[in-house]
Amino acid sequence: MKLTSLRLLIIALLKCLLPTVAGAQQPSWSLQQCISYAQRNHPLIRAGQISVSKNKQNILAAQGALLPSVNTGMNHSYSFGSTIAPTTNQRADLNVQYDQFFANAEIQLLNWQQLYAIAYARLAKDNSLYELEAIKTQLSLDIVAKFFAYINNRSWTGLLKSQIIGMQEQVDRVEKEEAIGSRPKSDIYDSKSNLSTLQEQWITARNEEQLSKIRLLNAMGINRDSLNIDNDTSGSTLNAEQLGDAYALQLVLINPAFKAMEVKEAQMRKSVKIAKAAYYPTLGASYSWSSFYTRNMNIPTPTPSFSRQWSENKNQQLSFALKIPVFNRLQVKTAVINAKMDIQQTGFEKQDLVNSLMQSVQTIQVQYHTASDKYQLLQKNFINQKLSFQRSEEKYNEGLIDAYTFFLVRNSWLQANFNMISAENNLKMQTALMNFYIKPTLH
Repeated sequence: MKLTSLRLLIIALLKCLLPTVAGAQQPSWSLQQCISYAQRNHPLIRAGQISVSKNKQNILAAQGALLPSVNTGMNHSYSFGSTIAPTTNQRADLNVQYDQFFANAEIQLLNWQQLYAIAYARLAKDNSLYELEAIKTQLSLDIVAKFFAYINNRSWTGLLKSQIIGMQEQVDRVEKEEAIGSRPKSDIYDSKSNLSTLQEQWITARNEEQLSKIRLLNAMGINRDSLNIDNDTSGSTLNAEQLGDAYALQLVLINPAFKAMEVKEAQMRKSVKIAKAAYYPTLGASYSWSSFYTRNMNIPTPTPSFSRQWSENKNQQLSFALKIPVFNRLQVKTAVINAKMDIQQTGFEKQDLVNSLMQSVQTIQVQYHTASDKYQLLQKNFINQKLSFQRSEEKYNEGLIDAYTFFLVRNSWLQANFNMISAENNLKMQTALMNFYIKPTLH
């Protein structure tokens, strides 16, 4: 009875714990999932989105400058002093309460600077949009490089671990064979030496794998190891047209960073117009209304009522103001010259950006060519290395070669495995990098 109760208790505990263990399992993300997460949650992306929102508000502020400004208010004051009474020609106290009510409105009927400022604010918003997409593109390129660096390091660690397991079995077998006299004792020393070398390589590889994952997670905006990374299974390739200089230039011209620079250049041209607009006259209008109530606190005679004074003391004023600039101490001229130089400076920055983007695209094209050729070569070499290893393993088992020679062949086979995996990952990485230039997130 007690045993049955204990079993039921254990089953109940397992039911409670199993969902927790399953829920604690880390998710596995592909390359695209890593990039999608970063493009939604990375701090640089969030900051760029705020910049876009601010520039949208700046458009409303620039448009609002064309609307009238309206103010209303009141003044309540007391005046304590003295005056000469006209009836007695003697000084008497004069204490007065004064209340004023007013409302006024002003509007710019013609102001070229404000009109150009609206166009400038719209360009600033477009520029921030392209800059946000440029950040996304650069972030994606960085994640692609770090993703495949981690995949390579993880593959190398896995290969070494499998080799260590096989090498440990080899050591055990050699020790048994040496005990019965079929192997020399030197084979045991060679086997254990090779095992130690593999274990040392595995420790170094594991460290680099962990560091490369930290770098990948950091590029995604994640500060703790909370997910697993899947191997990239994409098999797309690039065609001959996509590897030419003409195509590279097309990719540069649709790149968000280049588009942002084009918009910035348009902003600089608009800045010249804004600066020149200070030469132009402005026309404004204003309207004001006011009324007041006053009471002499020293005179016992009745003061006219508040409503009567409100009605009798009303005052309205409508005015138009034309302002024509004549001399502004060379401030406008200097601003215009500086704005024109900003256009020239932006043009040089644009040329430098084109050169930089062309270099990036052409580098990927060259590296894709190299990776493709290397992968094809290693595929052929992989078969030869495999056959060489199999034949050497047969010779070693037959006692035709010593352990040291066999381990040289085995290590060569291990390196061939890693070179094959690394070349395949490099080819995938170059393809993925090019795809982010081919398909920008914003056209």
